[in-house]
Amino acid sequence: ETNMASKRKRSDSDTHATQSKTAKTVAMEFTGTQFKSTLQTPERMAKALATFISIAKKLPCPELYDVVDGYIKISAECAEIFKLLDGEGWPENQMVLIFQALEAILLRTASDLTHFSAVGMNIVKTLLHNYMKFIYTALYSASHRYSRVCLGLMTAMVSQGPDAARDFLSQFDFTNKMLSGLLKRRDKMGRTDLRVA
Repeated sequence: ETNMASKRKRSDSDTHATQSKTAKTVAMEFTGTQFKSTLQTPERMAKALATFISIAKKLPCPELYDVVDGYIKISAECAEIFKLLDGEGWPENQMVLIFQALEAILLRTASDLTHFSAVGMNIVKTLLHNYMKFIYTALYSASHRYSRVCLGLMTAMVSQGPDAARDFLSQFDFTNKMLSGLLKRRDKMGRTDLRVA
């Protein structure tokens, strides 16, 4: 009986070990290199961004391959993501994914990946000098979600440190009349307003 119980116990722990190994393998399948290459394939781009964002939200985690770290090691300029913004003009749902991917990188370079702070500053400068029109479009969009994602990205930009915050303050147009309207906005369902973004 004791032998049977210990056999069962061992078989349970073996199963658990196999499951955790499988989970790690699945996560490890999506590497920084894969992310970089799939971004260059238009039909796979949205799925690649969504996978990257989904994994990034769970990081840092010892059980998961760090796709954010892996990507910025091989693409410090994040050129593939910015190249998407140079395209024909993506629909809003894909712009949301691009913004969220940049936010995911910035949140890490401002926290546990501070040795990549230069990457974060480069993203901030690139956005401020080349892509502010996209930020304004998103910020003043009729879509509650698009505005909130944009506010999340802006928050991540200034979180890079005092230099990033100063650059942002000097570039952002605070005279836009639509800015004050953001403070009063709620979505159609009456859910939390933009001030908490």
